[in-house]
Amino acid sequence: MVRSCKALITYGFHELSLHRIEIKAATDNVRSQAIPAKLNFVKEGILREAELVNDKFLDLILYSMLEREWKESPALYKKNI
Repeated sequence: MVRSCKALITYGFHELSLHRIEIKAATDNVRSQAIPAKLNFVKEGILREAELVNDKFLDLILYSMLEREWKESPALYKKNI
């Protein structure tokens, strides 16, 4: 999953010229939170009751990465996908 996310993020910054990419994960979904953590995303905060799942509102953690931060991480950034 991390490898797939790296490819998509690199594509977003390199091919689509995006400035910022966000990942959201439910506060109780530890496995989903591990992905942005491994990719060095910045944890920005909690979006309270931001998503309705199975008739229950979940809090989400918002993570972000800026293009310059991605390119400054040689272990993560690859120009050629």
